[in-house]
Amino acid sequence: MMKKGLFALIVMIITLSISGISAHAAPFNVYTETSGYAAGIDNFLPTGYMGDYLDITMTDGASGAHSGSTCTYVDYTAAGSGGEGLTDGSGYHPLYWAGVYWQEPGNNWGDLDGGYDLTGSTVLSFFAKGVNGGEKVTFGAGGIGAPPPYGKGDTFSVNMPTQTLTTDWQQYTVDLSGLDMSHVIGGFKWAATRRDNPSGATFLLDDITYDVIPEPSSLILLGSGILGMLSFSRKKKKA
Repeated sequence: MMKKGLFALIVMIITLSISGISAHAAPFNVYTETSGYAAGIDNFLPTGYMGDYLDITMTDGASGAHSGSTCTYVDYTAAGSGGEGLTDGSGYHPLYWAGVYWQEPGNNWGDLDGGYDLTGSTVLSFFAKGVNGGEKVTFGAGGIGAPPPYGKGDTFSVNMPTQTLTTDWQQYTVDLSGLDMSHVIGGFKWAATRRDNPSGATFLLDDITYDVIPEPSSLILLGSGILGMLSFSRKKKKA
């Protein structure tokens, strides 16, 4: 019985160390599959179109996924055809950039109730690949609206340096260590500019998730705890 109890305690400590203390279990999906939001598998919607958004075509359900059966296809033409830029008597004045947020709930720009407490999440992970290779895209999350108690927006904001995509699936990670993840409404975003992509950018996204990577201090604590319990078990046997 002693051995079984010790084993159960060790398993519990390992589980807590890996999963962290979070209001939601890890991994916590932003996007993994077509209709994943409706099925309760995914937790954000790609509704936050920005910049010259008429230059964007996004298809949720493209083939050639990293895992599963489908992924998200993105085509940014860089044509400056319409969107949030100024329109006057001379026509539309392009911003020459565009992007999309995955939001909760959909179309939430910090003025709606919703979002998630992802305290304990230490990394945002996703997979991306270019259709032609050489596409330059910026990725990030958070940064929508004013945070509580001043508003209903994100409590964090993070942006990666611009990434140059290849034609192979690559995993990218965003370090969230030290950030306040207690209210997340902008779960993921991408943005691309005409300057970086004069002929546009076409790429695929898949398996966008929040996860936990144990910090070194947690692993040291875990090891110390296990060694302590094993030492205690040996002493009990000798007694």
